[in-house]
Amino acid sequence: MTETITSAQNPKIKELLALQEKSRARREKGLFVVEGRRELGHCLDAGFIPDTLFVCREIISDTDLDDIIGKAEDVMHKVQDPDLQVIEIPAALYDKVAYRGGTEGIIAEMK
Repeated sequence: MTETITSAQNPKIKELLALQEKSRARREKGLFVVEGRRELGHCLDAGFIPDTLFVCREIISDTDLDDIIGKAEDVMHKVQDPDLQVIEIPAALYDKVAYRGGTEGIIAEMK
């Protein structure tokens, strides 16, 4: 499922920021945040399950995005969890939620 979010006031963006900033939120939700294509690939290879992908198409290439989504869907298929949520966000919003530079336009909430 893909949707587009443009506002920092959206509850999904607020939850992402809470997961980044508060260990309590991470413990309560059972999720953690990963930034970057390489880091996300390592998590997928290790068997962690993606919950939500936040992508900025202005930054990430279509080829890289297709590769990551394919890997994520493979992991989700193995654990029989078909609900990968992909949220597209504009560059201005990505800059607000990314906690480090050069992360290639992708942030993931992982289980």
